[in-house]
Amino acid sequence: MPLITCPDCQREISDSAPACPGCGRPHGELQNDFLRADERPYRPKKRSRGRAAARLFIIINIGWLACVLGVAFLNDHGAFDGVRMPSFIPSVAVDFHAGGEGIIRQLGSDIIGKLSRESASCSRHAKIDTVITERDWLFSRTGASSLFISGGNDTALKLEYRLELAGDKMYAIPKDPDSAQQALAAFLITGCH
Repeated sequence: MPLITCPDCQREISDSAPACPGCGRPHGELQNDFLRADERPYRPKKRSRGRAAARLFIIINIGWLACVLGVAFLNDHGAFDGVRMPSFIPSVAVDFHAGGEGIIRQLGSDIIGKLSRESASCSRHAKIDTVITERDWLFSRTGASSLFISGGNDTALKLEYRLELAGDKMYAIPKDPDSAQQALAAFLITGCH
């Protein structure tokens, strides 16, 4: 029993069927319109819409990436100097990471200065090792920073701060002032090593 293709719905059916079970087209007198499966002309399959949607998604994302990189490049080369940003975008006058790291490094220098006045050993061994600054989210005006002060014999002191941007000023507030004081006192007692 050979199979034939219905010209209306393209479904393969038996040549002895009186009508197409898919669309109901009668088979008897219109048999000339039906072709055997091996006699069908080649028809390429239609592409699914999923591929087209995926391509569109990729093209849009590449476009966004190009825009972001272009703006960043122009900003680095002074193209936006003197341009006032819209009020709904958080202030970009102070770069959060650079401003936060600068403030924390200044606090670290002040702490090392105080430690050095208290202990000669601290003046030789204590130094700022690392400063890590992070925003809470992309356009956030708050974040956190960690200051690592290293001493002799692989000792280190970690102090954590909460950063807040208010207008063009940035504030660093110790996350836990009591434990920070205790850790600083213990670091000083050991002579920073």
